Order: sequence, then structure tokens, then C-alpha cells
Amino acid sequence: MTVSNDGHLDAITASVARLGTALERLAIASTGSLGSETKERLERELRQARAVGEFAVLAALSKLKNSAADAQVSPAGDRSPEPEPVPPTPSFLEDYDTLTASQILPLLANLTTEQKDLVRTYEAATRRRPRVLDALA
Repeated sequence: MTVSNDGHLDAITASVARLGTALERLAIASTGSLGSETKERLERELRQARAVGEFAVLAALSKLKNSAADAQVSPAGDRSPEPEPVPPTPSFLEDYDTLTASQILPLLANLTTEQKDLVRTYEAATRRRPRVLDALA
């Protein structure tokens, strides 16, 4: 996930603040029939809950900003490297991705060395099944 700019984060923060204020007003308005002690306790708990909620949102937004910045630029200032591309599925083994390791093992005996190398490369990059990789070692 990338954050395009601080404007989005500011909008989220403002929305959360407005929501907290609206909930606080609604709760206070609905306490009209409560006793004064109960009403004061509820108002105090609401203020405390709002403060905790705002802190949690701000902490999460700060963490999001930092992780987005870390993901976009490496410490050296270069762009992060792209992930390695997945090698093509071994087309010479029909429905390879649906086969279990037990189904693949007997098929390996009929493959050329080059085909086994292709299967090893694909398997190492995708499913990484130990039985298949051991048989190809």
C-alpha cells in the first residue's frame, strides 16, 4: 500500500475527529434522564475513550507513513528492487500446478536434464515442495 500524499492522511484524521465529536455529542444529548453523577462519569469516560481513539489513529497513521516511505525508497536512496519474476510453468507436464508431489515424482524419470532444470527452477520459485526439490537435486 502506498500513500500518495499527506492530504489523504489529513482527511482521514479530520474525519475521525469529526466522528468522535459527533458520537460524544450524541451520547451527551441522550443522557438527559440520567442522574448528575452518572452523567458526569459517562462524559468523563467518553472524553477518555475519544483521546485513546485519536491517539490510536494518529499512531497508526504515523506507522503507515513510515512503512510507505520505507517501501518506496531504499536506505541508499534508490528505488526498491522489483520482485523476481516467476518462471513459466513447465508446459511439458500437463496441469503441473494441479499435480501433487506424489503425482509429479514418477513423471520426473522421463524428463531430460534441461526439463528437470526448468521444473526445479519453477518449483523453487513457487510451491517449494521438499519432495519434488529433493528428487530434482
